[in-house]
Amino acid sequence: MRTTPLLAFACWLATNAIAQHELDGATAARLRAIFGVDDPHAVLTEFLADDPDVREAAHERWEQIAERHPVDTSRLLQAALWSSDRRVATGAASKLTFPRLDLAGHARFTEVGLADVFRPRPTIDFYAYRYVLSSEDVDTLLREEPPRDRDVYNILPQLHRNMRATHIPLLCRYARSAQSMLRHDAVGTLGVLSWYTDRQRELIGRTLLGWTMDEVVSPEDEVPAPYTPRDYELPKKTGGYAPVLHAVLERLFLEPTDEPLQTLRPWARRWAQQSEADDSDRRLLSRLLESEIPEAQQIATRGMRHLADPVTQELLERSALPVSEVDAIARLHARASLAYRGHEPSALALRENAEHDPEALVMWTENRGATAIREVCAIACGRDYHRGFQLIETLGATFEVTLMTGVRLPDTLGNRLELAANANEDLDFARLHGLVRHFPGCRTPRLLGRYLAKLEAEHVPQFRAEYCEVVDANGLRRRLRDFHDDQDPTVRDAALDLSLKIGDAQSAARLVEFFQEQKREDWLVLARTQHPAVRQHLLRAASEYELPESGEVVGKALAPLFAVAAHDGLPEGAASGWIAAIWGDDAKGVAPGFAEWSAKIRAGKPFEALVACLATMPRDRSYFPGLGLVRDPRVLDFLRGRARRAASGSRYDAIGELAIAGDPDARTEVRAAVRAGHYGWLDSATDRSLTLDYDPATLPGWVEELESNCCRNVAVAGVLEKMLGVDIHDIPDGAALTRAAVIRPLARKFGASAKWSRIAGHRVLVP
Repeated sequence: MRTTPLLAFACWLATNAIAQHELDGATAARLRAIFGVDDPHAVLTEFLADDPDVREAAHERWEQIAERHPVDTSRLLQAALWSSDRRVATGAASKLTFPRLDLAGHARFTEVGLADVFRPRPTIDFYAYRYVLSSEDVDTLLREEPPRDRDVYNILPQLHRNMRATHIPLLCRYARSAQSMLRHDAVGTLGVLSWYTDRQRELIGRTLLGWTMDEVVSPEDEVPAPYTPRDYELPKKTGGYAPVLHAVLERLFLEPTDEPLQTLRPWARRWAQQSEADDSDRRLLSRLLESEIPEAQQIATRGMRHLADPVTQELLERSALPVSEVDAIARLHARASLAYRGHEPSALALRENAEHDPEALVMWTENRGATAIREVCAIACGRDYHRGFQLIETLGATFEVTLMTGVRLPDTLGNRLELAANANEDLDFARLHGLVRHFPGCRTPRLLGRYLAKLEAEHVPQFRAEYCEVVDANGLRRRLRDFHDDQDPTVRDAALDLSLKIGDAQSAARLVEFFQEQKREDWLVLARTQHPAVRQHLLRAASEYELPESGEVVGKALAPLFAVAAHDGLPEGAASGWIAAIWGDDAKGVAPGFAEWSAKIRAGKPFEALVACLATMPRDRSYFPGLGLVRDPRVLDFLRGRARRAASGSRYDAIGELAIAGDPDARTEVRAAVRAGHYGWLDSATDRSLTLDYDPATLPGWVEELESNCCRNVAVAGVLEKMLGVDIHDIPDGAALTRAAVIRPLARKFGASAKWSRIAGHRVLVP
């Protein structure tokens, strides 16, 4: 029978589970001696004793023993988690504070915890339990096991980091709970999710309209009773704002609201900004304009652009005056609405403001459409190009987004600029620099070649060398050498720094000299040249340092030696991780065998040194970052062993390194963990392992993950910065477009073509 990948993965997980719950004979014997009992598992049941004194004594004894024997006690916990005795398994889970298990271990911990964590006197801490839950687990929990706020206060906010947009329907259900705290928390959590997604708008809106603002009663004092939703009636409409949106705007901005509802105002404003009002919304817009809430005024002045009557015209003209009492952005929206209706004085004022006000510039380009695009293109590629690129920079036009408002910059602007640039052979460096800086579509080999050819000394400090590096690294090396001895130290140092980062072997002697002059200590960067002269310098530097008595200056003492290993072919990431593995901050000295490894490194055998180190690595260390970059069968065997029996419980660290190395089972498990939404994995694993060594095929999934919550956005930020060179935090939570809406077309268009840059330290976008 042919073995499918899914079946093979299931067998691999089952093998892991079996390995986890079996103690080897030597460990079992040590544990019997340590605890002085025949069955070490039995000590874990004392954590569940009815007598509080027994429980307290058991915890105190455990902590003392665990401090002296961390490896053996960790192995006991992992084995006991799989015990058929539920009390033993529960006791083990209670001591796995932040379990970093594989998927099978996560599933087992979740299963054991579910039976305990909601008991009146739970053994397992809910904080540890929620860390292990996946998004799929939360879906099951909310669907099948209604939260008990009597046991865990504010359970929905505590679970928000595990939630995605798919949980919105369940939260809407809990907004009608019989418990007031659950109702209150459900609406507040909807607010958190609404910042990042436009899904389920009608459902969220109807939930808010039916929600009754009542007093939150403590679960101990409340007598649960069926919830009676608030009565509401939707306006009968055939156009303009959707009926639910119309009613939501009234509820959020024109009626008394409390904090949970107020968190949804940015969501409602975004919905309104993406919709068009008509005459049926006239009274609503007038009332919103009279509100003292800035978002309401912004919605009103923007929505009025489609109402072509004298009364609305007068309202907009009054709102557009500098002395008006409306919010500053609402004032710009008023001018934009007037310009949209053909009022030329407003259009002129908007354009004048556009040169220094990002909001005004966005509204001007929105209103003028193709006319504005042609004008910006003409400015950027014409005689007044400084002003043109200032406008583009104000737009935040690196790709599709204004960093202040999230309003989309049309693709046609980039396309037009690219065509204009490629057709114009006379573009000088400043024009080329602006195009390369702001528009990925302009970073063609032809244009970058012209950009590099125009490079002069005065341009070096602001030169965007990372783009030339990924297109023509050899041409960049040659060009930078022209400036290594420039009289201007700013130019000289900038050129040498770029040559150092890219690794220019022909400039090795000059780079060593520069390195010494600057008293730099980024030895691994110096090793990039892979030149014999650099190797000799690294060896001399390694012999000059004495090993410190603590780990505080480990980098200074050991970095030159491990830079030799990197020079001789060990991946830079592995060399960096190896340093930390040899000597942690709390270590009292170098690990046994360091002299042997050092000799092998000096002899040009870094891989032999690494294998020798791994053979004696302490049992409580499962991996170190970068090990998966070493494509050596012996290293892969080490990682596979640690992935199965990591003493510290950090199995997914080793699994992540195996995934980087290309192990198919490990890659399947990482993909499954990310797809299931395991927050603990997402929060702690390296960006490289989560993305399977920055595989562009994983990009769509990460963009989808942006439609989740604030905590997961933080975790995804590092991934997208490495893969696209984009900082998603430049797109604010209350933007007119969600982060996913902004990043998705960028990832779709440039994700597969992005290339790694040593200079930038992440991928950069090229066509």
